[in-house]
Amino acid sequence: MVSMTFRISSNNPSYDMLFQEELDPSLEGYERGVLTSLGAIAVDTGIFTGRSPKDKYLVRDDTTRDTVWWSDKGKR
Repeated sequence: MVSMTFRISSNNPSYDMLFQEELDPSLEGYERGVLTSLGAIAVDTGIFTGRSPKDKYLVRDDTTRDTVWWSDKGKR
């Protein structure tokens, strides 16, 4: 049987420095973000969080050639 010992400390000192630049109030866009009680940064992205359907593309290959309906009017 192999005995293993792990030394885990309750505080990681590098974690405190991890987001120091991101917390600079002079940065553009900072006004939309808040620091949570757990130390994470939460950002309200507004109502436009997804991509436009016109920005989505499929690749025509051996797999999709016969499983996707390819319109003649589609972008290629």
